[in-house]
Amino acid sequence: MGGIEFLRELRSDAGLRDTVVFVLTTSNAKADVKRAYQQHIAGYMVKSALGPQFCELARFLTEYRAAILFP
Repeated sequence: MGGIEFLRELRSDAGLRDTVVFVLTTSNAKADVKRAYQQHIAGYMVKSALGPQFCELARFLTEYRAAILFP
């Protein structure tokens, strides 16, 4: 199962439909980005673009989780 298929399955499950998802991938193809955002993701990040800033990504996700109020 690929990432887009996973997102479709996730969104089809009533209990998981509203889960906040950030995609971390190797693909920077515009078609892949578009398909992912069509599944209502919160962000799309390409691994090669992060490089040494990967630790910053982990920090961002931790801070995001702490700062957001969910229903």
